[in-house]
Amino acid sequence: MLVSVETKPLVAATLEMQFAADTSPAPVAIKCGITIGHVILLEGDDYIGHAVNVASRLCDMAVGHEVLALAEVVAELPAWGTADAPHEVTVRGLEQPLRVVRLGLHQPGPGAIPDPICQIPLTEDTAFERRRDANGATLLFCSDSCLETWLERPTTSVREEPGSIREVWMR
Repeated sequence: MLVSVETKPLVAATLEMQFAADTSPAPVAIKCGITIGHVILLEGDDYIGHAVNVASRLCDMAVGHEVLALAEVVAELPAWGTADAPHEVTVRGLEQPLRVVRLGLHQPGPGAIPDPICQIPLTEDTAFERRRDANGATLLFCSDSCLETWLERPTTSVREEPGSIREVWMR
């Protein structure tokens, strides 16, 4: 169970987890349910409430490799996320059906650049942020957290080959 004060990072994290599980050497068929609503923190280690129950039911309804979400979640999708058309589902324990969507990743096609941290394939249109690496190559990031991880990564000093132009110039 993931709980977040802000919906957008939670949706992005869920899609990133789904992508990682689907593209791992031994793919894992995870399924997810996402809702928006108030919850109560119970005794410091558990959340309860209507939103928790609905998310759990959506997760139960999802098949492997599927993220089901309330239609309201679509407004919180990152640019690289997609949603199918809303459809109504009957949920056990609820009187009224819910409008639900299936979430997934935008399929960028050839020429996509993987985020250097999470490897989600991105295009200029779907990237959260763009940067250049030390060699001038374009880097695309899916989120501020991936960008922050890249910026704060440990870097190694460049070791010059003896006799290289740069090594001679640095003397």
